Amino acid sequence: MNKVHYLFCFVAFVLMVTVFSLGVGLFNKPNLASFRCVEEENMLLPTPQWSSYACLPEEARRFWQGFNWQVKKPGEEGPLFLENREKAGVLSTQQERMAFKIELAEREALLEETVKRRQKQIELELEGRVKQKQNQDLHLIKVATEKKRKEQTLELADFQRKNEEDYSLKLVGLHFKTKIPDLAPEERSLLAKEISELEQELKTKISEKSDQLEKELQLFAQQRREAVTEELENYRQRLKQKAEIRFLQEKQKLEQEFFEWKQKSESELGFY
Repeated sequence: MNKVHYLFCFVAFVLMVTVFSLGVGLFNKPNLASFRCVEEENMLLPTPQWSSYACLPEEARRFWQGFNWQVKKPGEEGPLFLENREKAGVLSTQQERMAFKIELAEREALLEETVKRRQKQIELELEGRVKQKQNQDLHLIKVATEKKRKEQTLELADFQRKNEEDYSLKLVGLHFKTKIPDLAPEERSLLAKEISELEQELKTKISEKSDQLEKELQLFAQQRREAVTEELENYRQRLKQKAEIRFLQEKQKLEQEFFEWKQKSESELGFY
């Protein structure tokens, strides 16, 4: 617009000067001497080369082509604006794709971490349930063992009472013989030896019975522990199978959610 304004001003100025010169020439009287001087001066000037003006139309055409005369409708963008907008759109798309790649890497790392953490949680949960059952079984073994011990204590007491009754008759008779006043020392010594042997025999029987019951108790507890260990291992295997199935289901669900997000994002960004 500035070029057009300057052009119009220049043309107007030239027209004003031309009109003014013509007016001056009409109102002034012609001077013959002046004409002669001018004629002589013109004769002294070099002859114009009219062939040099042949390229004037081409120069004028180039001059007018320097101006952008396009008329834009309201709301219509020019080529430069459209080009800049296209560049801005390309740049924006590149930035979005770069941001998507960063987010994709972060989500992949998060998915891997989540899967590992969930697997660890399931394993800890499995071990916790196994440990809980083990404690319960050990408690049951302890209760059963204590019950067995009490039964054996009663059995041992009954065994001891019966044997003491049996041996007491023999011991009382021997002790009575030792009280005879005219008993020879040799016989008294033999009676004392027999009494000692009977008492030791009674103690040995009771001790052997106690050891027998203790061995039975230990065997009972060992058998119960072995049964619990086998049952606990079977319980662990059952839980492990269920845990693996649940882990795979949760893993597939997380991977499916990640894949759907990835596919949707790639589609929106125009990757395919």
